[in-house]
Amino acid sequence: MKKLLLGSIVLTAFALAISLFQISSCTKTNAQQPATKPTTYPIEGLWTGAYTVDLQPGLGERYFGFSIKPDSTIIIESSAGGQQNLSVGKWTLRDSVFVCTVTSVYGVANNVNVTQTMIGKWDKSGKLTQGAWQTSGQPNNYGKFTLARIN
Repeated sequence: MKKLLLGSIVLTAFALAISLFQISSCTKTNAQQPATKPTTYPIEGLWTGAYTVDLQPGLGERYFGFSIKPDSTIIIESSAGGQQNLSVGKWTLRDSVFVCTVTSVYGVANNVNVTQTMIGKWDKSGKLTQGAWQTSGQPNNYGKFTLARIN
């Protein structure tokens, strides 16, 4: 009888030890998640936003779309008088200063062959702000723009 009682105690202790091991191995810890770096975006890509014409404030904001290519070329789509306008040219980026010069190749007749220069502040978070544009020659216009990268 003593052997049976001793065996029962050993078996119970063994079962209890296994149960404690399983319970302790299933506890969750509040491990620190690694800090994530903010996402950064290159200047190359698709950008959309709006532009204004300072000499015609009644026009309000109008659509602006940039396709900035890795080979330093740029295609700009805009809208004027209900007409789509397309311009092509070159761009540069020095530090955070974005500059491009484009020539209109399609759109409102008096805008075709007009050259525009644009400058803005690029931000790695995917924004082009403090944008200003100006045409050279006729029609002589200038204004502002803002863009956000389509990610």
